[in-house]
Amino acid sequence: MACGFFIQANTIPVYVKWTKYISYNWYSLGALMANEFTDSFYDCPLEGGPANPGCFEYHGNYVLRLLNFPRGWIRTQLSIAVAWFCGFYIAAGLLYQFFAVDINIPSVKIDDDKDRSAENEILYTAEDSQKHRIDVVLDNYKLTLNKHGLFGIGKLEVEILKGVSTRFESGKLNVIMGPSGSGKVSDPIVFIWRAS
Repeated sequence: MACGFFIQANTIPVYVKWTKYISYNWYSLGALMANEFTDSFYDCPLEGGPANPGCFEYHGNYVLRLLNFPRGWIRTQLSIAVAWFCGFYIAAGLLYQFFAVDINIPSVKIDDDKDRSAENEILYTAEDSQKHRIDVVLDNYKLTLNKHGLFGIGKLEVEILKGVSTRFESGKLNVIMGPSGSGKVSDPIVFIWRAS
């Protein structure tokens, strides 16, 4: 909010005005505004052009004063914006270096010498007598993950699935629907992991 994009920086209360200096968007927005408006004049409907006192609102420097950005302040703003960019990448690199997360994906290895590359696979349709039909029934199915706490201190228990009860019937289309973060992906992954 303090970057000057939503609220003019000079209208922010004094006790929070300092937050614009820690808002990386303020620097890039300042460079953009200075590049656009410094010493520019826009179409004034009154005669006389820039010399007419009634056209002061059409001067780019007036717009910069109104938005509380200095004139010609491009290099400094861009340099600070690049420093923020590099700082974010360095902080992310350090964070991922010291707080690594192990991800294990179960897989099944086939030990035969058959060529399973694209266009070399053999597809066939099993007869009804050869098909194995299985219904999957879930009754109050829960999934809880243990993960590290903030900054790797302590442990947190995160409940991913909270008592799911359903029936997946073979030969029918089964759909898992829900909002983002409701466990639509976690549920099948656990099934696959247990099956392998």
